[in-house]
Amino acid sequence: MTEAGSVAGAATGAGAEDVSGTGLAGYPHARTEGAPGAPLVLTFHGTGGDERQFHGLAGELVPGAHVISPRGDVSEGGHARYFRRRAEGVYDMDDLARAVGKMAGFVAAARAETGAARVIGLGYSNGANILAAMAFAHPGLVDDLALMHPLIPWTPEPQPGLAGRRVLITAGRRDPISPAAQTEALAPWLERQGAEVALHWHQGGHEIDRSESPALPACRAPGGGGGGGGAPPSPVPGDSPREYLDQDDGRGRARGARLLTSQTGALRDAPERESRWPTRARGERR
Repeated sequence: MTEAGSVAGAATGAGAEDVSGTGLAGYPHARTEGAPGAPLVLTFHGTGGDERQFHGLAGELVPGAHVISPRGDVSEGGHARYFRRRAEGVYDMDDLARAVGKMAGFVAAARAETGAARVIGLGYSNGANILAAMAFAHPGLVDDLALMHPLIPWTPEPQPGLAGRRVLITAGRRDPISPAAQTEALAPWLERQGAEVALHWHQGGHEIDRSESPALPACRAPGGGGGGGGAPPSPVPGDSPREYLDQDDGRGRARGARLLTSQTGALRDAPERESRWPTRARGERR
């Protein structure tokens, strides 16, 4: 993260969830209707993915939920993205502002149509970036965020509306696309805004590791509502409550999965998509 700034043209502040736009018509999307009163899960693919990349996984993580998954409206060499970039890790901030406004309208419409009182967002790579940027500008739209391998190369303006939001960040220690130092800057920034942050590391790179759990503790919705009853389990005694390394708990799961919920094995069926950005590293580009 670099010097403080905001996405040009994007609203900030606690009331920023008052948005307008093209609504659900703005993006091609996959949709699964959930049970009455169930949460809404929104999924956001990586570069070169599409609306199906995590759509089925969301229904497994939160049974009975409404699931809506938009496809990015930008093409980079035939690979779908949510906003343009000028080079690897260098974003077109004007286009990001456009995308934030458009996606905020889409999410607001999805929330209104489903009647969901609680919204969970799950994004990988470029999908994590648009989800995070939208939350910085419109914090009232998504209650819980799972950001898988995000890259936020600027320091957002303070956002008090993020207080109480639950955020899971997953990352690879050797990720050449989303450097560990950027993740280590993003997590404390979110905490300073009052968000409840859990940070899960694995020892690999930009690929999705089987140890990652893309579900927030809050996916176990109090009183049912598609996520199961009861509060999430407490952290393992002696462990940091916000940082979990890729260590097995004896049952084929990372210890962090006890806090972050189950279904980590399902991630093996969510392949990384590769974009042919002409640079050094393999894997999905920002």
